Amino acid sequence: YTSSTNTPTFTIPNGSVAGCDSVITLNLLVNQASNFDQAITICEGENAQLPDGSTVSQSGIYEVTIINASGCDSIISTTVSILSISSSEQDIEICSGETYTLQDGSIVNVAGVYQVTVNSVNGCDSVITTNLAILNAVNFYEDIELCFGESALLPDGSIVNSSGTYNSIFTGVNGCDSVITFNVTVLQELTSTVDVEICNGQSYVLPNGTVISNSGVYSVVLTSASGCDSTVTINVNVVPSLTSSDTLELCSGSSATLPDGSTVSSSGNYIVTLTSAAGCDSIITYTVLVLPAISNTVNAEICAGQSVVLPDGSTVSVAGTYPITLLSAAGCDSIVNTIVSVVPGFASSQNVSICEGGFIKLPDGLVVSEAGTYSSLLNSVGGCDSIITTILTVNSIITQEIQFTICEGDSVILSDGSVLTEQGNFTFNYVAVTGCDSIVSVQIVVDQIPNLIVSPDTSVCAGEAVIFQASGADAYQWSSSDLSINESGVQVEVLTDSSIQVFVIATQGVCSIRDTIELSAMALPNILLSPSQVSICEGDSVQLSAVGADSYNWFPSLTLNCDTCPNPIAYPDSNQVYFVSGRLGVCYDTLSVSVSIVPPINAQISGDSVICFGDSITLTASGGATYFWNTGDTLSQITITPIQSMEMTVVVSTGQCADTTSLDITVNPIPYLEVGEDTTILFGTSVQLQAVSLLQPSWSPSEGLNCTDCLDPIAQPLIPTTYCATVVNSFGCVYTDCLKIDIDTICSELFIPNVFSPVAGGHESNDCFRLYGADCISTMDLVIYNRWGEKVYESGNKNECWDGTFRGEELNTGVFIYYLSATTITGETINKQGNLTLLR
Repeated sequence: YTSSTNTPTFTIPNGSVAGCDSVITLNLLVNQASNFDQAITICEGENAQLPDGSTVSQSGIYEVTIINASGCDSIISTTVSILSISSSEQDIEICSGETYTLQDGSIVNVAGVYQVTVNSVNGCDSVITTNLAILNAVNFYEDIELCFGESALLPDGSIVNSSGTYNSIFTGVNGCDSVITFNVTVLQELTSTVDVEICNGQSYVLPNGTVISNSGVYSVVLTSASGCDSTVTINVNVVPSLTSSDTLELCSGSSATLPDGSTVSSSGNYIVTLTSAAGCDSIITYTVLVLPAISNTVNAEICAGQSVVLPDGSTVSVAGTYPITLLSAAGCDSIVNTIVSVVPGFASSQNVSICEGGFIKLPDGLVVSEAGTYSSLLNSVGGCDSIITTILTVNSIITQEIQFTICEGDSVILSDGSVLTEQGNFTFNYVAVTGCDSIVSVQIVVDQIPNLIVSPDTSVCAGEAVIFQASGADAYQWSSSDLSINESGVQVEVLTDSSIQVFVIATQGVCSIRDTIELSAMALPNILLSPSQVSICEGDSVQLSAVGADSYNWFPSLTLNCDTCPNPIAYPDSNQVYFVSGRLGVCYDTLSVSVSIVPPINAQISGDSVICFGDSITLTASGGATYFWNTGDTLSQITITPIQSMEMTVVVSTGQCADTTSLDITVNPIPYLEVGEDTTILFGTSVQLQAVSLLQPSWSPSEGLNCTDCLDPIAQPLIPTTYCATVVNSFGCVYTDCLKIDIDTICSELFIPNVFSPVAGGHESNDCFRLYGADCISTMDLVIYNRWGEKVYESGNKNECWDGTFRGEELNTGVFIYYLSATTITGETINKQGNLTLLR
């Protein structure tokens, strides 16, 4: 028998001791072999014990057969994985006096290389090598000189204003405390006093450039050689000037020398400035008086050939002025001027005019009547001979003809007072300018006055044109009282809104006549329309209204309920202009009103009408200018998130006309789905996801999943990943739920060298500064500074390396500082800094 089914029962007759039948029932139990798989992970150097008690130290798959509890063979397959021991190295710098805590908790403060073994994330030993460097503080000294009253700000923020030694602690370039010792010296302010004397009117320039001219005490602050203020007090004394006066008398023509060496010879006040004993000006004012010479003039008149005796006894016979100098009582010269005139034979001339036919008697008694020049010899009053020349002019009698044209009724007044009013020829005699008779012939022509005929006075409606005419003359000039007309011609057209006078001047020959026409303007009706223009909705009516006239006539009248009343109702079916003519007395005016038909509004709503629960829907209304939704919104486009089916209504308006429309919104349910909470796994391990839903989900992304369409896929991501499951129900509604799997890892392989040698022929693995084991880095910023804090290299690429150049030039051997700020692929942050030695 090989199966536990159909268990048999056996009867053995007479087989028992008693001789009776024995019944034996066989209950067969078949035990199953318990075959299964298992996985074992051990650290490098350890042994794994298999189920049969044997041990192995190599990775692989091992099968062993053992007897299980039921006594049957059981095959167990064991997968052995070897985890390597990780090692890393780090460079740490601390300031002198500080301590550093290693990964095993021990504290060190001495430069050196330290190795510690700790358990890594996978449970195996991890060896971390720490290169510890001690950075020394930088101490130096500096001397500071301050002027009295000044202060200095030290690097640590403290302020000092007195002499002494001060220590200032600050953070140096290497990040450690640095001490600067400042020797502060406060320089005292210098003072001095100077006495200065200046003369009145002079000025003195102070050391600061200020100009003064008055006595007083002046303080000047200067900058001394040390750069500090130096105060100089200057006592200024102004010495007054000395003044005096004196009077000098001089004869005319003489001169005097003043104390300053100048010479004067005329009357006046002269100021002489001398230097006093004090060195200042001494002013003497001299009043100089010039005594005039006594002079006398004597006129002596002699006839030609005679002589005269002068005061000094000398005789002269020639005309002239003869000065004789004598001594006056004052001791100055006295001059007698003798003016000698020699009277020649007296000669004169005269111009004489006579009329034609007259005569004249000359001075010597001769009578002449012809034009010419005549000389007469006579004795003068002085007893000397006198000759008179007479120039005789004979003037002719003047004749003249004059013509005048006058209008009928006018007159001409001649220069002799004669008044002429009739047409004809007239002769007159009168004395001309020359004193002789003048004969004037006058011709008088009399023109007729025009017989002007013009249009009569009239009345017109305001704004209506009228034509005025004139006749009876040769030319016409029109004008008006409101200055609106200035035209010539037989007729003129006049257009006015008010009553005016129209003037016309008619001219014929030299005569003209003026006439006036009275033009009265009758008022037009002042019609007011309401409205002047209007827009109405299609199918509506509007009442029109007119005032200001006695009667009205509207047209076109087809769409009006009345065409002669002042306020008809209009029912236009299209855009229409209505005219109204209003009459006031005999005058009328016409106005118009425009009625526009606003096109009908077609309110519409666009947008999805079927959505899933939780979704938002954007609805857009159109057809107008303003919108009012049943939600209270007033924009044309709105976004809503309804929780149940509903009806959306909107009123669309142009501000005058409106229309209403609605849209039914259907809200469908969403499917149920839940994928659980976020989790964190070790790098290289997996986790089983579990979705709860009645529908088959779809997972994304697919990387790291063993299936994308099952409820419980196994996930093994290499980087932090967010997995989302999506389900869709029969309404087409989609629901997605997500969870994030973070990866717990460290950059155990990251290594940063602390020395490199970029020289020709150097080792290829150390001829360029680079990062090693940087696969775990996602983003980074690596910056290298020289010892002066100048940036010589920067990179954000983990695969780049620095060849030891800066601005195209090779840098010399030296120590540099690097700073690394990086983010790992799992989002962790790494910040490292250290020294880097460049060798050449």
